[in-house]
Amino acid sequence: MEARSKVCLITKDLADRVFGVENPVGAAASAWGNSRFTVVGVFRERAETFGLSELQKESVIISVFR
Repeated sequence: MEARSKVCLITKDLADRVFGVENPVGAAASAWGNSRFTVVGVFRERAETFGLSELQKESVIISVFR
């Protein structure tokens, strides 16, 4: 946080599509043109939401430090 690093979490579905069998943690990911983020983790929803989730199968959560 102190370094104001651009980091993100990605869903397992997105990690599988983009990185295949490679470990995405530590890899660079591009989003919104020239913005680059370092992947710091892969996540999935913990609880079944019966289709009511705000997340898509391929989602990215980014941190914004100011």
